[in-house]
Amino acid sequence: MPDILRSITNLQQYFKASIMTTDIECRDYHNYANNTCSFMRTTPDCKLDEGFINYLTFVFCTIGDKLVALGLTLLAGWLLVLFIGLGVTADAYFCPALRVIARVLKLSENIAGVTFLAFGNGAPDIFSAIAAVGSAKGGDVGLAFGALFGAGVFVTTVVAGTIGLVTPFTSIQRPLLRDIIFFIVAAFGAYVAMYDGKIYLVESLGFVIMYIVYLIVLIGGYFVNRRIKDRRALLQAVQTEAAAKSYGSVQATDETTVAADETSRIIPDDSESQPDVTFALALRHAFLPRTDTPWAERNLINKIFSIIR
Repeated sequence: MPDILRSITNLQQYFKASIMTTDIECRDYHNYANNTCSFMRTTPDCKLDEGFINYLTFVFCTIGDKLVALGLTLLAGWLLVLFIGLGVTADAYFCPALRVIARVLKLSENIAGVTFLAFGNGAPDIFSAIAAVGSAKGGDVGLAFGALFGAGVFVTTVVAGTIGLVTPFTSIQRPLLRDIIFFIVAAFGAYVAMYDGKIYLVESLGFVIMYIVYLIVLIGGYFVNRRIKDRRALLQAVQTEAAAKSYGSVQATDETTVAADETSRIIPDDSESQPDVTFALALRHAFLPRTDTPWAERNLINKIFSIIR
């Protein structure tokens, strides 16, 4: 009994001290494992300023201290649902809009991805990093830079690996090598800048200038590559026209065109011969996952993602 009273007294003193100071961190909950829920509710560092759900109180209060493993399992499933929802939203709304913007501005998807898509993904990181640095205690900005580098590592490892498992593709070698070189240089520059624990104005401007140089190299390479392709296409067209004239292919082409016109008059167009889509068929296509790849040709991960989707 005296031990219980002593523990309650120490806990009360700790909670009173937590009101008077903001130096107590949320990770100190290990010292009060018997009353973790009260610690999570009363410690300012455990309170979340963003989001609608406080996951700490959900695990330690709603689920309980005895079932922490169950709470973490539920949160892992919820994280998977959020990832899938974000992917479906991006696939249905964000990516088509990005393709339209790239088509209107006559940009390649590679340039649109590293400019508009990068700005869209990086804008929240900018404001969250500024907020984390502004609210840092004692100049400790490890959370801000840890989040930035962690996001970069996550994108280059988990995201790229998952895409390769779900939808295998062939990458373009030169743009990929260019992006990897700039990424390595930027990461090494960040290491050099933060080695002494200080970031100067020249170093900050250097990172901005590095990104501007990256955009210049990217856009310049795009226009050079397009000019080379145009010259090759023009040369191939000239060679084809010369070969057609020398072998009399122009007349054969005209006869083929006339035959194709007569065939198109006899055989109706597929769009005209297709029956009207019924409500049941439209409902079925709305609920089933849509993809251009047949079900038998998909791998296991792609099938699971399609079913959950």
